[in-house]
Amino acid sequence: MSLLTITLVFVVNLFSLANSAKSTNETCTEEMRALATLKFQVCKTELFYYCDRIEDMMDIIGYYEGEYLKESDPENFQADNPCSGHNTSCGYLEFLVDVCGAQYGVCHGEEERREIMRMWIKQFVRETVRKANRHEDNSTEIKTGQCNHRLSEFFNLEEVDEITDFVEDAYKRKFETNEINYLLINYRSNISTHDFGVLLDKDRKEIGSQYSNDYSSWIYCTWKLTKDLMFNFKKLEYQTLNNFLNCDGKCNTLTLPEDSDELRYEKISKVSKGLDDTFGCFHSVGWSLTSVDFTDLHNGRMGLCNSFQTLIHNCSIPVGRCLGNVAIREVVTAKLLQGLLSETKDAISFVQKHYEDPSYFGDFNFEDCEIFGGNGATAAFASSNWILILTLMTCGYVKHTVDVARS
Repeated sequence: MSLLTITLVFVVNLFSLANSAKSTNETCTEEMRALATLKFQVCKTELFYYCDRIEDMMDIIGYYEGEYLKESDPENFQADNPCSGHNTSCGYLEFLVDVCGAQYGVCHGEEERREIMRMWIKQFVRETVRKANRHEDNSTEIKTGQCNHRLSEFFNLEEVDEITDFVEDAYKRKFETNEINYLLINYRSNISTHDFGVLLDKDRKEIGSQYSNDYSSWIYCTWKLTKDLMFNFKKLEYQTLNNFLNCDGKCNTLTLPEDSDELRYEKISKVSKGLDDTFGCFHSVGWSLTSVDFTDLHNGRMGLCNSFQTLIHNCSIPVGRCLGNVAIREVVTAKLLQGLLSETKDAISFVQKHYEDPSYFGDFNFEDCEIFGGNGATAAFASSNWILILTLMTCGYVKHTVDVARS
């Protein structure tokens, strides 16, 4: 091969790589990053609902269909046992990382993905510590180090040892203790105490409180981020988000004894504004659904898609104002998107019941939205002369009244 040919091949390959990188950058919009967040949240929620051995999972019905469990291994998927292969503690962890975590593989950088997945794995470990028998193997695979090679992808050796110690201690207290009230004891570890800002001494007595202004007592706060958000019906609340702000520290929101009255007021005001702006933005997105004309299928679909676009663009501003940690910010974004997903599904269900047409929206879902790379809405639906107004309460978005009138 001549030098000229080699040079040409090199230039062509370089050009192709440049075009590929440019194409990826162009497609990785804020909406596509949000899509990765939402798809991870749906995948993680399916894994939790189907594969955790906990009692009450009724709020999943109609929302999550186990699609990620099916798609991950369609040939071996068992409808009567959708978690086959993922029932053990290591199997669960691997699905969380390999299947759900794959959503962060396109529009998130390597370090960013690592930080986000570290956080999600911490939440998994916390729930395992809270209930060691939640997995088929009673969490013995983690306890005996069989998952260490996966954990070491995101944690250093000291952190991996700490994780196995946490799980081993939980296992012993579940299966080897003579204590009657194990449940109470099992909550009492530094990563599973109920409140943020609380540590345990060597006798398992609490040090500090959720109102503690000692930053050293918040060192395990990133392990507790989803402790109040595990179920689909759990919404972000003021105190939860306030804990996130304190845990993050970007806005230095913890008031200290040495703070002047002026500085204390400034910190409190900053927190209040951050909370009010975030929740106000989310509620306004919910109210925007009331103006959607669902009598026109095209407009109805576009209205649902626009609600996601509004949330992504408008609500990211207050969310990011005092949350600099990408992992903590991810939890808030994921929960807001999941909340909106639930509301749009409620709206779809309500409209289809109103029209007595379960196929009114067809197989439309959020991934069909143009902002998420879908084909957008289809042709307009020439339908009846009814005008449907769907009113949703801002606090929890419970459907309150329906006004149907002839045009």
